Amino acid sequence: MGNMTANQRLTSYIEACEQQMSCVYARTAAEAKQIERRVEAGSLEVVMPGLYARPEYWSELKFRQRYLHRVRALAQKHPDWTFCSYTAAVIYGLSVSHANMTHIHIAAAPAQSTTPGSKVVRHRYARQTRATQMDIAVTDIDQTIADCLVDASFVEGLIIADSVLHEQLLSKEHLVETVDKHGLNRRGVVTARRVARCADGLSESGGESKARALMIER
Repeated sequence: MGNMTANQRLTSYIEACEQQMSCVYARTAAEAKQIERRVEAGSLEVVMPGLYARPEYWSELKFRQRYLHRVRALAQKHPDWTFCSYTAAVIYGLSVSHANMTHIHIAAAPAQSTTPGSKVVRHRYARQTRATQMDIAVTDIDQTIADCLVDASFVEGLIIADSVLHEQLLSKEHLVETVDKHGLNRRGVVTARRVARCADGLSESGGESKARALMIER
């Protein structure tokens, strides 16, 4: 490794990121300049501010895979971050609609705020529960589900709630109790409670849950 050129080291790093199913990010100022040159040459592309991937590799990935690549890179880049809301739900392996995977959600102290235009959304917590899933820090499953359901529409919420029951991460009774406890006095809790009541672990996919939710609404 010591005899490798800087260019060879970057190539090796990119290959390692792909094996780990993660995006590339600059670890040093010198590496940032090398990456920028590759972006200009077209051998790397920007997939999120500060995150990169080879175009040929990135084009083969599905939407959810791309999302998880970004999350893994950010978890490595910011080991102090705790992921929450829809991002934590994806990390737990739950079905989440594409509409709710446009941003990365992290738990933050009340004093922190989100930079306008950023793809990272900071959710303010006075206190936060912390668990580990896929070697990534996330809010625990109760907090995660409650945060999703009080924010989501009925259709999008049922996709997540059905999934958590199907994967047996929570029981139906526990789901209802979780929404009542963590959703208390929060905007969206009425919809969240309705979602919890209608949730069914028999749904085997997000598409099936979405179809059922639309039928319930109509």
